[in-house]
Amino acid sequence: FGGSIGVDGVPVLTQYGTYSVGGTNLTYDGNGQLPDEAASQLAKNIVHMQLPNGIMLTVYSWGNYLDLRTQMRPLPGGQDGTCGNFNGNASDDTTQAIFERIGVRIGQGDMLFKNRAPIMFTL
Repeated sequence: FGGSIGVDGVPVLTQYGTYSVGGTNLTYDGNGQLPDEAASQLAKNIVHMQLPNGIMLTVYSWGNYLDLRTQMRPLPGGQDGTCGNFNGNASDDTTQAIFERIGVRIGQGDMLFKNRAPIMFTL
Protein backbone atom coordinates (compact mmCIF):
# COMPACT_ATOMS: atom_id res chain seq x y z
CA PHE A 1 0.00 0.00 0.00
CA GLY A 2 2.89 2.26 -0.70
CA GLY A 3 3.89 2.90 2.88
CA SER A 4 4.62 1.05 6.04
CA ILE A 5 2.93 0.65 9.39
CA GLY A 6 5.36 1.40 12.18
CA VAL A 7 5.42 1.67 15.94
CA ASP A 8 8.22 3.81 17.40
CA GLY A 9 10.07 3.65 14.09
CA VAL A 10 9.90 -0.16 13.85
CA PRO A 11 7.91 -1.66 10.96
CA VAL A 12 4.98 -3.84 12.06
CA LEU A 13 2.12 -5.46 10.14
CA THR A 14 3.97 -5.90 6.86
CA GLN A 15 1.02 -8.12 5.88
CA TYR A 16 -2.55 -8.59 7.11
CA GLY A 17 -2.67 -9.38 10.82
CA THR A 18 -2.89 -7.96 14.34
CA TYR A 19 -0.27 -6.25 16.52
CA SER A 20 -0.63 -5.13 20.15
CA VAL A 21 1.41 -2.43 21.87
CA GLY A 22 0.82 -0.45 25.06
CA GLY A 23 -2.88 -1.26 25.43
CA THR A 24 -3.55 -0.58 21.75
CA ASN A 25 -4.49 -3.22 19.19
CA LEU A 26 -3.72 -2.62 15.52
CA THR A 27 -5.38 -4.78 12.88
CA TYR A 28 -4.43 -4.53 9.20
CA ASP A 29 -6.94 -6.12 6.83
CA GLY A 30 -9.32 -5.47 3.96
CA ASN A 31 -12.51 -5.42 6.04
CA GLY A 32 -14.59 -2.37 6.83
CA GLN A 33 -17.28 0.02 5.73
CA LEU A 34 -15.77 2.43 3.22
CA PRO A 35 -16.21 6.18 3.78
CA ASP A 36 -16.56 6.74 0.03
CA GLU A 37 -18.16 4.32 -2.47
CA ALA A 38 -15.82 5.62 -5.20
CA ALA A 39 -13.03 3.71 -3.46
CA SER A 40 -14.94 0.40 -3.66
CA GLN A 41 -13.12 -0.48 -6.90
CA LEU A 42 -9.71 -0.27 -5.19
CA ALA A 43 -7.91 -2.85 -3.06
CA LYS A 44 -8.85 -2.30 0.58
CA ASN A 45 -5.91 -1.57 2.88
CA ILE A 46 -7.41 -0.76 6.25
CA VAL A 47 -5.80 -0.32 9.66
CA HIS A 48 -8.11 -0.52 12.67
CA MET A 49 -6.73 0.93 15.92
CA GLN A 50 -8.48 0.09 19.18
CA LEU A 51 -7.26 2.83 21.51
CA PRO A 52 -7.86 3.32 25.24
CA ASN A 53 -11.19 4.81 26.44
CA GLY A 54 -13.18 3.00 23.73
CA ILE A 55 -11.75 5.10 20.90
CA MET A 56 -11.64 3.40 17.49
CA LEU A 57 -9.50 4.94 14.76
CA THR A 58 -9.71 3.47 11.24
CA VAL A 59 -7.26 4.45 8.49
CA TYR A 60 -8.03 3.67 4.85
CA SER A 61 -4.98 3.88 2.59
CA TRP A 62 -5.47 4.37 -1.14
CA GLY A 63 -1.92 4.87 -2.44
CA ASN A 64 -2.10 8.63 -2.95
CA TYR A 65 -4.34 9.65 -0.03
CA LEU A 66 -5.83 8.50 3.27
CA ASP A 67 -9.34 8.48 4.68
CA LEU A 68 -9.68 8.50 8.45
CA ARG A 69 -12.65 7.60 10.65
CA THR A 70 -12.71 8.30 14.39
CA GLN A 71 -15.41 6.71 16.53
CA MET A 72 -15.82 7.33 20.24
CA ARG A 73 -18.32 7.98 22.97
CA PRO A 74 -18.38 10.99 25.30
CA LEU A 75 -15.56 10.85 27.84
CA PRO A 76 -16.18 11.38 31.58
CA GLY A 77 -15.63 15.06 32.30
CA GLY A 78 -16.23 15.99 28.66
CA GLN A 79 -13.97 16.61 25.69
CA ASP A 80 -13.53 18.90 22.74
CA GLY A 81 -11.79 18.48 19.39
CA THR A 82 -12.15 16.60 16.12
CA CYS A 83 -15.05 14.50 17.42
CA GLY A 84 -16.85 17.61 18.67
CA ASN A 85 -17.82 18.38 22.24
CA PHE A 86 -20.86 16.05 22.51
CA ASN A 87 -23.18 18.86 23.63
CA GLY A 88 -25.79 17.92 21.01
CA ASN A 89 -25.20 21.09 18.98
CA ALA A 90 -23.46 20.11 15.71
CA SER A 91 -23.28 23.77 14.60
CA ASP A 92 -20.51 24.48 17.14
CA ASP A 93 -18.40 21.50 15.96
CA THR A 94 -17.02 23.20 12.86
CA THR A 95 -13.25 23.35 12.43
CA GLN A 96 -13.29 27.12 12.96
CA ALA A 97 -15.37 26.87 16.16
CA ILE A 98 -13.11 24.15 17.58
CA PHE A 99 -9.95 26.16 16.82
CA GLU A 100 -11.51 29.19 18.54
CA ARG A 101 -12.28 27.15 21.68
CA ILE A 102 -9.14 25.03 22.05
CA GLY A 103 -6.59 26.31 19.56
CA VAL A 104 -4.96 24.58 16.63
CA ARG A 105 -2.21 22.57 18.34
CA ILE A 106 -2.23 19.65 20.77
CA GLY A 107 -0.23 20.22 23.95
CA GLN A 108 3.14 18.44 24.02
CA GLY A 109 2.12 16.22 26.96
CA ASP A 110 -1.10 15.20 25.19
CA MET A 111 0.42 14.06 21.89
CA LEU A 112 -0.15 10.48 20.78
CA PHE A 113 2.90 10.52 18.48
CA LYS A 114 6.56 11.52 18.98
CA ASN A 115 6.83 14.07 16.17
CA ARG A 116 4.66 17.04 15.29
CA ALA A 117 3.72 17.48 11.63
CA PRO A 118 3.54 20.99 10.19
CA ILE A 119 0.03 22.37 9.67
CA MET A 120 -0.77 23.54 6.16
CA PHE A 121 -4.17 24.95 5.19
CA THR A 122 -5.33 24.96 1.59
CA LEU A 123 -8.43 26.39 -0.03
